[in-house]
Amino acid sequence: MSDIPIAIIVFNRPDMAHALVNRLREIRPSRLFVIADGARSDRPDEAEQVAKTRSAINHIDWPCDIARIYSDQNLGCGVRIRTGISQAFEAADKLIILEDDCRPNQTFFRFTDQLLNRYEDDRRVMAITGNCFHDRMPGGQSYYFSKYPNCWGWATWRRAWELYDSCECDWQTLSNSDRYAQLFETRHEQAYWTQLLDRIAQGRLDTWDVQWVLACWLNGGLTAAPTKNLVSNVGFNDLATHTTFDSPLAALPTYELETIEHPATVKRDAAVDRESDRLLYSGTWKHPGILKSTRDLIRRRYGNCRRLAPGSKAA
Repeated sequence: MSDIPIAIIVFNRPDMAHALVNRLREIRPSRLFVIADGARSDRPDEAEQVAKTRSAINHIDWPCDIARIYSDQNLGCGVRIRTGISQAFEAADKLIILEDDCRPNQTFFRFTDQLLNRYEDDRRVMAITGNCFHDRMPGGQSYYFSKYPNCWGWATWRRAWELYDSCECDWQTLSNSDRYAQLFETRHEQAYWTQLLDRIAQGRLDTWDVQWVLACWLNGGLTAAPTKNLVSNVGFNDLATHTTFDSPLAALPTYELETIEHPATVKRDAAVDRESDRLLYSGTWKHPGILKSTRDLIRRRYGNCRRLAPGSKAA
């Protein structure tokens, strides 16, 4: 039996929810928060799938305190996940968070449990992730510190989530500020994240995790990231909300950590982060970043742009 409080996020994929429950059976958590959105009104068959997905929780056959955080109406990915996690944090001071398509191995739970306790009062650290997308990593340690809070199996504290949940900014003002520009090493990197945040502010992208990245950056927050991958995302298919495409990151193998060796200092590994940017973020962007950044800067400076709220729903 594990005392780690876990929040799982489900929606309309019964098979995924059942598989995640089966994985949790291996550690038998004593506290579980289940976050679920309501069916979309324009999809007649979705209500049945939502109901079947929620019924997976009935297959929990170990002693477990279950809090069901369900919405009767569809809030959208951004608002549902943000408000669901916030509600869970009303009853817990730290959480492991898993979406239904994330398959953690045994090390992931031991890793997050140790680090949640180790850095509980260290405000420099805002998150712990189970993701590693690199083939070669620094030796002699089991994890490093990154500026990227990857969210395919992760953990955080109420003290960190409150910084995100209370963050609502004037995006037009922020995006034109020196404070924002200093978050990036290159104009190309800035352009990549700016176009995502522009789409959110304009109501064209319904998500929550990009805003979480920004909140971590604005608060100087670091993420503890393993040097071996501990979680596999198996949800790249047509039923997904965002990951509907083929990806080299889909269904990555996971590896066990025999022991957890801690870094000597709490300091960002800038070299690994640059490689992450090349592999995962602005390095994957096909458009000329500097030209697009300049064009978007002019549009934002002289055009109208909405406020940027955490997990705001796309209009």
